[in-house]
Amino acid sequence: MMQGQSFGAEGTATLLLEHPHTKSAFLRVNPVMPEGYASLDDASKIRDLAGLGRGEARSALPTIRREFLGTPVVPFVPCHADRAAAE
Repeated sequence: MMQGQSFGAEGTATLLLEHPHTKSAFLRVNPVMPEGYASLDDASKIRDLAGLGRGEARSALPTIRREFLGTPVVPFVPCHADRAAAE
């Protein structure tokens, strides 16, 4: 069930963020864990999982810097005027 939810969220993010003629604006960091390593109702692995998350973040940081933080972007301009500012 959790995997289905994850795939659904990834699909939605991909549809919202990607454009067929540009590079991806989506990066999935998804370490492979041994089956049965942790369960939703077992908090005994929290420290280990937090450490794993920090390690995965450190590993992904060069890619994140290169793909998402390397160049300035055009500021977002909404399509519709701000109603509060118009009043």
